[in-house]
Amino acid sequence: MNWDSGSSQSLQVAESWINNCINSHEDCVNGETALPSRVLDITSSGDIIKLIDGIGLSGRYASLSYCVSELFLKLHNRSKEDNNS
Repeated sequence: MNWDSGSSQSLQVAESWINNCINSHEDCVNGETALPSRVLDITSSGDIIKLIDGIGLSGRYASLSYCVSELFLKLHNRSKEDNNS
């Protein structure tokens, strides 16, 4: 497998995982569910990514995890406010 996360092979694997989820997992099959507290809202055009507060909202989402090092990033209230403006 090509380990480049942007390769067409990697994107096909991710698409198959999402399709499996949508078709197999009870919560996914039934549609919308409660969103996590922070969600990256990706527009259909793909040009704009916005951090939103998901508390009290429902929708469909995918959760991704990727570790590039032992560096841990933390979102502080000030940086969160800057992202939402």
